[in-house]
Amino acid sequence: MPPEGVKKLRHDQVLKYQEMIPIIEAAVSHGVFRVRITGGEPLVRKGIIDFVKSVSSIHGISDLSITTNGVFLAEFAKPLVNAGIKRVNISLDSLRPEKFQEITRGGDIKKVFQGINSAIEAGMNPVKINVVLIPGKNDDEIESFVRMAFEKPVQVRFIERMPFSKGEQLSGYVSQDEVRKRLVGKFNLIPTANPDGGPASVFSLSGGGAGIIGFISPRSHPFCASCTRLRLTSCGDLISCLDSREKINIRGFGISLIEEKIRELALKKGLLHKKCGFFENADHVSLSDIGG
Repeated sequence: MPPEGVKKLRHDQVLKYQEMIPIIEAAVSHGVFRVRITGGEPLVRKGIIDFVKSVSSIHGISDLSITTNGVFLAEFAKPLVNAGIKRVNISLDSLRPEKFQEITRGGDIKKVFQGINSAIEAGMNPVKINVVLIPGKNDDEIESFVRMAFEKPVQVRFIERMPFSKGEQLSGYVSQDEVRKRLVGKFNLIPTANPDGGPASVFSLSGGGAGIIGFISPRSHPFCASCTRLRLTSCGDLISCLDSREKINIRGFGISLIEEKIRELALKKGLLHKKCGFFENADHVSLSDIGG
């Protein structure tokens, strides 16, 4: 979230769960089989378990996941699995309590660790730990995160830093190649197939590591040309790309019109001419306007 916070929406501006279901059904009818519930923080919304049950009951969805900051995951992990969640993405940019508190503006890392353990125990697979590396901020923890993947059955994913908002000036980023260079002689990364078929380059760890390492590298190894995602915001905007003006508010549309707009946006993604989302063309102000 930006330091100054975000503009609050009125309750009636936010999609109700029952409004989301037909949109998801329309997407699934056109070949979507993976759905991720994200935010904001989805676990703070009342009725999340019943919503997950409703989504998981849609015929054609084979992969239902959730993205969370992990703070409430210890409480929700088992109910989420019972409701149909198969895997989870957890944001964790530092393993040091003081630094984590600074980055999250007061977060309690103990709760996140409890959430990670609960997700593993509940049978979520994979449990993905998303780490956005920032030069001079947390890039001195690379080895610690790899060690975490060696010791726990998790997928630690190093994500290259992208602009968070339009006009943001970045001081730099830590590339996939730089991370791998730092690990030479300390850990042996073995290329392996990505079981999810997503944008991450995935490596197992020699020596019997329990988990795996992943890299999501939109700046040094762009993957826009293979992106097939659409994003639905909390107020009903369907967005074709992080860096695009192509969006349609489909709230209140009937099924046939929703299906038409999904087809329309999918065709307008313009993937072949994109290299990385820098918000140069987008109308939205920041990632906090969109969701994960």
